[in-house]
Amino acid sequence: MKEKTGILFIQLSDEITYKFTNKLKESVLSSFPSLTCFEIDNHSNTILINYALKFVDLFENALVVIQSESDTQKISSLTQLFRQLPKKEHVVFIDNSNNKMINLLFKRENNYQKNLSGEDVLRLI
Repeated sequence: MKEKTGILFIQLSDEITYKFTNKLKESVLSSFPSLTCFEIDNHSNTILINYALKFVDLFENALVVIQSESDTQKISSLTQLFRQLPKKEHVVFIDNSNNKMINLLFKRENNYQKNLSGEDVLRLI
């Protein structure tokens, strides 16, 4: 039996960073401490990208939250993920980034939402 909801956080950055500071994730987990989350970034390797694809299939509903602290346009490592995720009907995309390519890729999807606040994300869970 699948769990109800999981969240995949995707962080976009210009530089490789090993320290994720994610206020939205902290807020979500403080409200829903048993919620399962997974984090990757645009510098993640293929193994993590493939795991992220499998991760979203573990849930009846999956939220994919794309965030950035800069206007980075470096998303080539995420191409496979971004091609596969729209095929999954149980996935909701929340784009809190300034990435033009992501906006073009997902804006026609029915389950695409742009620039949601933390409170709005909590309402989707």
